[in-house]
Amino acid sequence: MEPLRTSTGFTRSASARKRTAAAATASTPRCALRDTQLLRLEDRKFFTGSAKAFDATGSTDSLRFDPEGVRVSHCGRSVFVSDEYGPYLYEFDISSGKRLRSVNLPNKLLVDLPSDDPNTELCKNAFGRQSNRSMEGLAISPDGSRLYGMMQNALIQDGGLDGDLKRFGLNNRIVEIDVETGATREFVYVLDKKSYGVNEIDALNDHEFLVLERDSNAGTAAAFKRLFKIGIAGASDVRDVKQLPVSGQTAGVIPVAKARFLDLLDPAHGLVGATFPEKIEGLAFGPDLPDGRRMLVVTNDNDFMAANANNFYFFAIEPWLLPNYQSQRISFNHRCDRDDDHYH
Repeated sequence: MEPLRTSTGFTRSASARKRTAAAATASTPRCALRDTQLLRLEDRKFFTGSAKAFDATGSTDSLRFDPEGVRVSHCGRSVFVSDEYGPYLYEFDISSGKRLRSVNLPNKLLVDLPSDDPNTELCKNAFGRQSNRSMEGLAISPDGSRLYGMMQNALIQDGGLDGDLKRFGLNNRIVEIDVETGATREFVYVLDKKSYGVNEIDALNDHEFLVLERDSNAGTAAAFKRLFKIGIAGASDVRDVKQLPVSGQTAGVIPVAKARFLDLLDPAHGLVGATFPEKIEGLAFGPDLPDGRRMLVVTNDNDFMAANANNFYFFAIEPWLLPNYQSQRISFNHRCDRDDDHYH
C-alpha cells in the first residue's frame, strides 16, 4: 500500500506507478485549517495542558487536559474527546468549545492519587492507568450510538508494570460506552510486544475497527508502526474481570480478533527515513476518492514542539480490503441529546 501524498513535501515513492491494494494517484488531497476553538468547562474556565492543573481528588473539575481521541457526534454539533490524564471522556459543543457533559468511565481506569509527576503517580498507585499511557484512542460507531475508548497500555492492576516500573503487560482494555444509557462493555486487545503501545482506534462498522500500534522510536530507529484490523464480535466482555494477566488470558476469556492491515514502514510507501516521526497517533477516513477507493488519513503528534512537523499521510484503500466498511452517518437534522440551552 502506498500513500497518495504527504503534507510535508508531497513526495511519492518510486513504485507509485503500480496499482496495488492501495496505490498512489496523481491527485493532491487539499487540507485547510477552518477554525480553532478553546475548550472550556461550563463556568468558562479553560482547560490547560499543564500537568500541574490536576484535581487532587481526580474529579472532572480538573482543568488538566491532554486531548487524544476526537470523534464527531451523530448530530454533528458536538464532539467527544478522550483525555489521557484522567482518563476522562467529555462531550464539547463545536461552536463554543463549552463542555456539555462528562461521560462516565469505569473506576478501574482511574488512579486514586493523581500527581503532576509521572513517576510519583506510578509509585503511589496500585490500580488505574499508567502515567501518559491512558485513553489514547477513541472511535464512534457509524450510527453514533456507541463510543470505544482504548487504553494505550495495560492498566497497573493488569500487570502493566514490573518491579522497576517498566512497561510489562500485553493486555490492553477497550471500553465500549452506550452514548444514551452509559452502559459499558470491555474487551481485551493483545499487544504484539510489551514495549509497544496503542494510539488510535477507528470504526469500520459496528464490530470491526482499525487500530494503530507502534513502538517509541523515530527516524531510522523506527521499527514498528502498524495498523491492525480487529473484530469484537467473538470477544469476551471482561468488565467484571478485575485483573487481567500480564500475558495470556484468564480461563474462558477470548481477546479481540487481530489481523495485520498496513505497515507504515514498508519501504514501498516511501515514508521510511530520518524524518519519520515517532508518534503516529491519528487515524480517520476522509471522503471516498473519485475512483471509489477509500481515503485513509494517518497523522502524527508533534508534542507542541514547533520544530516537529505535523504530517498527514493519505492512503487510497481498495474497497475489497474493507468489504463491510460503513462510513459514519452525521445527521444535522438530528436533535442532539443535550438540551438546546447547552449550546449557547
